[in-house]
Amino acid sequence: VPISSARRSSRSWRKVVVDGQPVWLAAATGPAVIGALRPSIVVPAWSLTLPPAQRALMLEHERQHVRARDPLLLQSAALIGVLMPWNFVAWWLVRRLRLAIELDCDARVLAGGRDSRAYGNLLLDVCERRLRSGALLAPALFEGTSSLTRRILAMHPRRPRFVRARVTL
Repeated sequence: VPISSARRSSRSWRKVVVDGQPVWLAAATGPAVIGALRPSIVVPAWSLTLPPAQRALMLEHERQHVRARDPLLLQSAALIGVLMPWNFVAWWLVRRLRLAIELDCDARVLAGGRDSRAYGNLLLDVCERRLRSGALLAPALFEGTSSLTRRILAMHPRRPRFVRARVTL
């Protein structure tokens, strides 16, 4: 997203409190965390229509990014890519780091005892709405369906079947 485009759209955002959490409310931008040094959560207006449990999951995901200072890490990694635009390995590493941060954030959200099925459904819903609206600033979903698939599969690791029978054999 070009910086000037993001700045222009951010002028229409309103500071509100959603479920006790101060956030920026945008027409179609988000959910996301903006700002590396002083991070703020941005949520799209449609998120207010989500059931309270889904909205709580969405806000918890963004809070986990803020707590872990993920935006600062991503900004630092992106700077490496900007300093070496010809280096495909650097860009690949930045992309892999983005996925690793999202996987880690998902694990932190679910470690709080949240329902992984509801959380996976929320990720799918957010991705679908972003694709439908062409929304800006959903960094976790920029990678497309392959990273979303990896995130959902990581939440539901496959357990080997018939473990006792295999060990016995």
